[in-house]
Amino acid sequence: MKHGDLSTMSFHATKVFNTFEGGAIVCPDAKTKSRIDDLKNFGYNGEVTVVAPGINAKMNELQAAFGLLQLKHIDKAIDRRREIDTQYREQLSSVTGISCASLPADTTYNYAYFPILIEKDYPISRDELNDKLRRYGIFPDAISTH
Repeated sequence: MKHGDLSTMSFHATKVFNTFEGGAIVCPDAKTKSRIDDLKNFGYNGEVTVVAPGINAKMNELQAAFGLLQLKHIDKAIDRRREIDTQYREQLSSVTGISCASLPADTTYNYAYFPILIEKDYPISRDELNDKLRRYGIFPDAISTH
């Protein structure tokens, strides 16, 4: 099933695989890659030919080296995140008013996030839970209610 012509990936420091900053674009063909290469290099094609307005979107060598080091340990990091996910699910399964998002069977997940849903019967409000979690050093991106 096709969902688009390009895919993007963030390598920001908060991601499971990261290079501190940066990202990647996956494209289907050499022509598109060439266009992206021009745009990420200030719009230059070669040293002196400007083909379009562009930006500086090149990953530097230090970031790339850090990413290569991360790749050596990515499977272990994902395995550890899976273990933590399992522990969270087990410990939260008996908490009335909190449910964990289910993982689709046909999905390979990196366990970067642990979404929970706050039910109406949870004893404190979403905002109170957010404040309580923060007091314990847990900084949720967002808390959803349904």
